[in-house]
Amino acid sequence: MALSPLLFISPSLMALTQVGAGENVTIVDSTPVDNYLVRNGGVLNTENAQTHEVFVQSGSTINASGGAFVGRIRNSAVTLTNSQASLTGATLTSDRAALTLRREIGSPTGSSAVVTDSILQGGTSGALITGLSTLELNGGEVTGVLADSVGVDIYGGEVRANGTTISGGANGVRMSASSGGQPDTLLTLNGATLEGRESSAILVQEGVQAQISVLNNSQLLAGNGILLDVQDASAADMTVIGSTLQGNVNVASGSTANLTFDQSYMIGDVLVDDSSKANLTLDNHSQFNGRLDNVDNVILDNSSQLTGQLDNIASVTLQNQSLLSGHLNNVDNVILDNSSQLTGQLDNIASVTLQNQSLLSGHLNNVDSVILNNSSQLTGQLDNITSVTLQNQSLLSGHLNNVDSVILDTSSQFSGQLDNVDSVTLNNFAHLTGRLNDVVSVDLDNSSRLTGHLENVGSVALDNSSLLTGDLQNVGSVSLQNHSQLTGDLESVDSVTLRNHSQLTGRLNNVDSVTLQDHSQLTGRLDNVGSVNISSNSNWTMTANDSIGALSLGGGSVTFGAADAPNLHHQLNVGTLSGNGTFVMKGDFASGERDFLNVTGASSGDFGLAVAASGLDAASPQQLILARTATIDAAQFALAGNSVVDVGTWSYSLNSRENDDGGKDWFLDPATEVISPGASSVLALFNTAPTVWYGELSSLRSRMGELRFNGGEAGGWIRTYGNKYNVAAGSGVGYQQQQQGLSLGADTRIGESQVLVGVMAGTSKSNLDLDRGTSGTVESYYVGPYLTWVDSKTGNYADVALKINKFRNESKVNLSDGSRTKGDYDNWGVGASAEFGRHIKLADDYFIEPFTQLSAVQIQGKQYTLDNGMDADGDRMRSLVAKAGATVGRNFAFNDGTIAQPYLRAAVAHEFASNNEVKVNDNVFNNDLSGSRAEFGAGVAVALSDKWQVHADFDYSKGEHIEQPWGANVGVRFNW
Repeated sequence: MALSPLLFISPSLMALTQVGAGENVTIVDSTPVDNYLVRNGGVLNTENAQTHEVFVQSGSTINASGGAFVGRIRNSAVTLTNSQASLTGATLTSDRAALTLRREIGSPTGSSAVVTDSILQGGTSGALITGLSTLELNGGEVTGVLADSVGVDIYGGEVRANGTTISGGANGVRMSASSGGQPDTLLTLNGATLEGRESSAILVQEGVQAQISVLNNSQLLAGNGILLDVQDASAADMTVIGSTLQGNVNVASGSTANLTFDQSYMIGDVLVDDSSKANLTLDNHSQFNGRLDNVDNVILDNSSQLTGQLDNIASVTLQNQSLLSGHLNNVDNVILDNSSQLTGQLDNIASVTLQNQSLLSGHLNNVDSVILNNSSQLTGQLDNITSVTLQNQSLLSGHLNNVDSVILDTSSQFSGQLDNVDSVTLNNFAHLTGRLNDVVSVDLDNSSRLTGHLENVGSVALDNSSLLTGDLQNVGSVSLQNHSQLTGDLESVDSVTLRNHSQLTGRLNNVDSVTLQDHSQLTGRLDNVGSVNISSNSNWTMTANDSIGALSLGGGSVTFGAADAPNLHHQLNVGTLSGNGTFVMKGDFASGERDFLNVTGASSGDFGLAVAASGLDAASPQQLILARTATIDAAQFALAGNSVVDVGTWSYSLNSRENDDGGKDWFLDPATEVISPGASSVLALFNTAPTVWYGELSSLRSRMGELRFNGGEAGGWIRTYGNKYNVAAGSGVGYQQQQQGLSLGADTRIGESQVLVGVMAGTSKSNLDLDRGTSGTVESYYVGPYLTWVDSKTGNYADVALKINKFRNESKVNLSDGSRTKGDYDNWGVGASAEFGRHIKLADDYFIEPFTQLSAVQIQGKQYTLDNGMDADGDRMRSLVAKAGATVGRNFAFNDGTIAQPYLRAAVAHEFASNNEVKVNDNVFNNDLSGSRAEFGAGVAVALSDKWQVHADFDYSKGEHIEQPWGANVGVRFNW
């Protein structure tokens, strides 16, 4: 151990020349060589002088410019004691320290020296300083010559080297404790080079507290490769700025080292024994390449990089786009933040945390916890992990093995394989893609998604709109709740439960129990399933023939095949059946194929059969067996909804009979057939056109009341009208028709005759109301000429009209299964009407008007098809109606010239046409409206002036097949 200079014997007795208080002595190159003692505030100035040892004491000063100083007999060339020195271009040599800076014992201050472009060569050290002393080196060289020498020996003082080369046989700088226990020892290298030729560049020992700054491309060179060696319970804080280092750092014997790199680069190792501590910080694009062993904290910030192996580390922190590449072993905490990256292998780690778009790629083994947050990513293999947590859109891709828990939250994603995992939890839109094997529990919540294959899993639970896509094998329990969905095949599962609008699509094989509740949906094939329980409006849709042990319905349903596969029919074999619910079935009744429920064991309860309606007729209705029970005193079945099934032209009811095996068959009974709503709509549409045509014609007939006022003057008119008809079922089908429309026309007199000719046009819409919500509409557009003759002398009149119609027909049919079908077609009609009568005036302005009328119309036949395949073919529709009756009324004249003419009308009409054939699926029907009916009417015509007349007319009629509860039209006429 080097001795502190405080123990040296005062060299003053050896001096030949003394410079005392108040003296200021200058020596030059011609001054004889001597040794000097400068004390008590004296000043020695040398200019290229040659001297032996110089001792400067007690607040004295030496200023040297050039020259040479040679220390003899174990004395330094220059020794400062509580004094100052300024050396420029000087050369100092000694077999001991070339330059020594020290203080008196107990002194609160030390010595200081500024050495510029000088050469310091000492046998033991180039320079030696003690506590509270300061040495500033600017350029030049400081060299320890002997093999065990040091360049600068520091005992608690401060050394600043700017562009200086420092070299020692052993160490470049040795930092030891001051015997006075002075404060920190400081070393600053600014563009300097420091070398320990045989040993470490910097040695920190004897419990010293050292602060080291390596700045601006400074270099540390070490013969043993150790740039910084911290020993003997010492502490060193080394900051490297803008420099590149190559070598190792060694911390031993209970020491501490804090290493900070700023815009710097180091290649080497940091080795810390078990009794010591070290911290490493890389900042501002700094780089480290090497091994770290037993380092407490490693911090990388602002795009810094570390490459190498890290063993026995307390914490590793990467921030702000920093990068670490290597092997980490026995690390307590690893933290990556703000787009930082780690690539390599991690073994025996307490926790790994990635935040804010950070990235880790590699192999993790024996890690307690892995946390990814805020869009961070991890790619690699994870073995023997306690917990893995992903949050806020983070991503993990790789293979996980022997993991206690995996949690994905808030849109995070996992892609890869999971083996031997206790629990997997996905929450808040998280997404996992991969294979899961030997997992205790899998939980998905809040719209999370899992895509992959699950095998040997204890439990799988989906909640709140979560989605699982993939196959499951050897699973204890599967639970779906609250709009969750599972798509895939399930094999060897203990129990499957769906609740609250959840959905499962796939094949289930070797499943003990299946439970559907609260509007849940199961679509798929069930093989080797023990029991199925469907309740609360839930549904199972079959995709193939199935056999199950027990089926219990509690307000649920079973659907035989998807609605978009109408030509596929299935058979369900059930061991036992109980409860109440619905079986949704369909059939190709034209071919006899249909769905079939076969109960082979005990059954009880009440069930509905919701059979899909068809537009095609049954080939053989008696063969349409829908359900079979093993005993006659078993479950009861009825048709759901309307208690009938629409099968083409006919609707059938359900019946039962005992079969040859002692059970009961439930079938559609052909003896119960009635006309179906589809056929009814077809018949009604073909039957409606004549009543539409006659209803429109009534607006022209009502003009006669107005023409009585003006003696047949030419003019224009407009009418709005409405009619309602009740058509009896005896005509083929019963329905109600309600019509509303608008007619307008204009006529002119032929010469001086009493003949008017005119043209009319209009439109009407008729709504048909049939049973079970079936409806139809007929939109009519018409035009035609007419001729009216009125003889003012005799009262005779004639009214002839021709009318051409375009009909737009549409039907909307409510079927027995709740579905709707529709069809439409266009056709034309033409008809004519002729009325003859006489206006007979009676006393007191009464009149009577007998009349006869003959009308005929023919409607174009048409073939069309409804959406459900029902075929309709109607022949030409004909109508011939003869009518005879009389109108009785009276004129009332008012003082203002207004004339009002109220009247009553009665007539008998007869329809002669009785054969209007309609075919529905080749079943022939006859729309027969023939027969007589009585008609009654009342109205009023008012002449407001010679030019304006208004009119209102109301009708009622009743016959065998048709009734008109009301008819009304209101209009106005203007004479030219």
